[in-house]
Amino acid sequence: MGQAYNARLKTLNDQLANAKSNLEHRNDQLSATNAELETAKASLEATNSELGEASGKLTTALGDVKAERAHARRYLYTASMALVQRAEQEKQPGRVVQLLRSLIPETPDQEDLRDFEWHHLWRKYCGAETHLRGHRRVQKNGGNFNDSRDLCSFAAF
Repeated sequence: MGQAYNARLKTLNDQLANAKSNLEHRNDQLSATNAELETAKASLEATNSELGEASGKLTTALGDVKAERAHARRYLYTASMALVQRAEQEKQPGRVVQLLRSLIPETPDQEDLRDFEWHHLWRKYCGAETHLRGHRRVQKNGGNFNDSRDLCSFAAF
């Protein structure tokens, strides 16, 4: 019975030694993988820092571009108003209205550059009220259809 017991203990010891060897081998593999992950983490942190700097530079550049665009719009407004004056002198009301319309902001966030002169000319050429043939008085009610190409009006009698 003692020999069987000793043989059993030897077998268990051998199994424990094999398990210990396997665990040490796995621990070495995990340590190597951990070192690789630490290297990758450091690389990612460096890249993230570079991206943060690049993002800051891009944000600054975008602000500069927006400022330049606003500056260019002001120049365009001034040049367009000079063309409006020339069209008015040459008695081209259609061209005046076309140029005035081109100066209306296209989006709500776009700066409205129209000044007193623009509004004066708009009222002069487009009028505050529209007179339509077929109606006996000044027409104040109406609507646009088909993207403002067609106009309808109505009057109460």
